[in-house]
Amino acid sequence: MHSPVQTLFAILRSCNRRRELLRLVAWAERKRLRRPARLYRFRLEDEEQRLSRYGLHHPTLCRIAWMIHDLNTLCFPPSASPRRGLAGGYRRRAMAVGQ
Repeated sequence: MHSPVQTLFAILRSCNRRRELLRLVAWAERKRLRRPARLYRFRLEDEEQRLSRYGLHHPTLCRIAWMIHDLNTLCFPPSASPRRGLAGGYRRRAMAVGQ
């Protein structure tokens, strides 16, 4: 059983991963990299399923996490292009170890 604070941070991490994956999908499509874009879309679907599960089980914590995430995005907007090496964390092997 996780504490509410741990769950809140897990939701925030998932929100951040979703934002990064959206940027990676856009970047791969802009560069016309079909296979990486498709793989990023699969990871994005997984992340959105995880967020919807959190929304079902912890609706109040999700609202708080989204407010924090939106405020953080306003204060610290992401750069126009993803930083070098960002996609390495979304490899299949890295995802299995990180989960």
